[in-house]
Amino acid sequence: MYSIMVQMAEERWTMQAMHLACALARNTGGKVVLLRLIPVRNPGLLGASVGDLSPTEQEYKRIKEYAATAEDYDVQLILQPMQYLNLLEAVVDAAEELDTVVVFAQV
Repeated sequence: MYSIMVQMAEERWTMQAMHLACALARNTGGKVVLLRLIPVRNPGLLGASVGDLSPTEQEYKRIKEYAATAEDYDVQLILQPMQYLNLLEAVVDAAEELDTVVVFAQV
């Protein structure tokens, strides 16, 4: 099963991307990975569990809405948090690491 990755970005854009990704996943037997990018200012802190990496209350609400959308399409949704220094590099790295075939990203 291959992955379709959707970067969590602006709420309206992300929901539109989720609908497209879920429809594609349903029609092709794939799964959707929701990429939650977390900025890190100090390169030495990449990968460290310093600070609060948990979703904010607003992010948590949005994640629940995205999960409900995936459920409506009957596709598997995986939430993948990832720290980053450079947004574009993070999206590329995540796509490679998660072996995604299709990427919806707002960079």
